[in-house]
Amino acid sequence: MSLPINTSNNAPRNTAAQRRLLAIVLPHWSVDCARRSARQRGQRITEQTIMLIIRSHGGIRTVCACCQRASRCGIRPGMALAHARVLSPPRRIEEEEMQKRDMALLCACAIWCQRYAPITMIESTPGPAAIIVDITGCERVHPCETRLMNRVVDELAARGVSARVATASTAAAAVAIAQSSRQSKANSNATINLEGCSVRALRIDRDAIDSLAQVNVRTIGELSKLPRTGATIRYGSAVLRRLDEALGFAAEYLQPIRSMPPPSMERVFDGPVTNLEGIQLSVRFLLDALCEQLNERIRGGREFELVATCADAPASSVRLTLGAPSCNAKHLANMFAPMVERINMGVGVESIRISVLRMGRRGAGEAVGEWVDTLTARLGNRGVFRAGFVEDHRPAHSIRWIPVSQSGFALRIATRDAMVKAVSAWRPSHQFMRPEQVIVSAPYAARIVLRGRSVAIRHWVGPERIVSSWESSQTDNSEGCDFWRAEAEDGRWFWLRQAQSGWTLVGIWS
Repeated sequence: MSLPINTSNNAPRNTAAQRRLLAIVLPHWSVDCARRSARQRGQRITEQTIMLIIRSHGGIRTVCACCQRASRCGIRPGMALAHARVLSPPRRIEEEEMQKRDMALLCACAIWCQRYAPITMIESTPGPAAIIVDITGCERVHPCETRLMNRVVDELAARGVSARVATASTAAAAVAIAQSSRQSKANSNATINLEGCSVRALRIDRDAIDSLAQVNVRTIGELSKLPRTGATIRYGSAVLRRLDEALGFAAEYLQPIRSMPPPSMERVFDGPVTNLEGIQLSVRFLLDALCEQLNERIRGGREFELVATCADAPASSVRLTLGAPSCNAKHLANMFAPMVERINMGVGVESIRISVLRMGRRGAGEAVGEWVDTLTARLGNRGVFRAGFVEDHRPAHSIRWIPVSQSGFALRIATRDAMVKAVSAWRPSHQFMRPEQVIVSAPYAARIVLRGRSVAIRHWVGPERIVSSWESSQTDNSEGCDFWRAEAEDGRWFWLRQAQSGWTLVGIWS
């Protein structure tokens, strides 16, 4: 019997009725989240570290999730912790402390997957964490499904998350194929068969799986051959309904994930309040509630706005911009305190609302960010600067001092990949503050005089003309300069500048 579900990676997608869903199964999601959290706390965790998620129930500690290395050692979910310790010494983490965090991170990952398609969903059936991406109608953006699946796997692996992917016409079939797959990368020449997938991939009840195993029914193809009347009585209607969903005979109820708006808290007083201490306490109360919501989302606030509605005056608003995302209510209250004192309360404040305008991911430098915020509050927004990389072809202008309060907005900050590419390939790793004079008789000369010594040159690369941009002034020193890369006989590379005033050594490659 051939199942009528289209699961080929090269399936035709030119019909309007053809629906294509991408399933991203995260078999070690809890362990990946635990490893990520441990690294953010500064602990040394590598891919070789064996990590387990354990459950304590009735005095018995069992394994509920394990990493891929632990699986190769023979550790399986449901195994007693004492048995797992004999096979390999693990790093234990309690599941109760991380269940809410894992779900919040899974929602954030589903929102992150909206870069591939605007509609993403979380698979709610029991089993490994899975995300469904509706790629229907995205043929012009993703013409090749195999390339899209490999891209998803690579980008998640770069973030420390292991994933298995598959595409099909239904979500249940895509999840079943991805969960049964033994390799993460997709192969365009492989024809994936839903019949050979295990019944476990349908995410049905464990008792039903054991009952089917007693009659030697272990694959979806064998399950589809059973008489429906007898199977419904013996194994329940949920098993056949899940099978019909995978085959496309029953409708699937999928709830898309929508981006949640930034949190906001408001407090309305019974009457106008003029007591500054009472307003400060209300602000602290609102910040506590606001930080709880940020903690649930595993995020921190980067920019806040406080609006105070007065009885006889226009609403007063103040904004607080932090150097790093934070959800520390005490720190936020200390930053808001001098701002609240300057609010025009008139005859009294009737309500206070605090909103988060921008959120960000909290990192290990949260304490440093709070220290920078304190300095900014004391010295002013234009009193604390940081060095930032700027996209500029001129080496002398690639780094500028940026106010901390305007970081990422006043100037275009270069991405890390672009910065590494520019520095490693075309720019020296060490640039001199003051260029040194070099004696060069002519370009492609066999020798140059550097610091009073003759240096033999093996190879020349250039010239590279660097001029000022059209919107800048024409009095730039780099106007009309040629830059050369010269390799010495001892392996050193020099970056030389040729100008009308002569030759100078600008930098060297380490």
